Amino acid sequence: MGNDSHSTDTNKRILFTKAMSKNLFWSYAKDISFRSINDTLMIETILKYGDVYELELLFGTYQYDQIFQTWVKEVAFDERFKKLNFYLSKIYFDVDLKEITMTYKKETRLERLKLLASQN
Repeated sequence: MGNDSHSTDTNKRILFTKAMSKNLFWSYAKDISFRSINDTLMIETILKYGDVYELELLFGTYQYDQIFQTWVKEVAFDERFKKLNFYLSKIYFDVDLKEITMTYKKETRLERLKLLASQN
């Protein structure tokens, strides 16, 4: 399903419409458009706030590797989503979350803030 560009675009529109109806882009302007959402933001938002329907549509729309890389980069290390990350790692990615944290070490938010502060 993810290979046909027409069905992919249609699925992205469906995903966006569903996400908007559930107010998943709550931190963005209410008049945000489909074209203003890039793939990374769409994937991250659905991973964080979508239900099983949206997750299934997400995996039917985007390539697994793109979803996995977005998860690792944007969601997996976020302590606010600890339970969600455990669920995603087991159900959707079939990986051990501890292995992910060891393989893809990421600076904590505090470390990033310290780096930013030291640059000034």
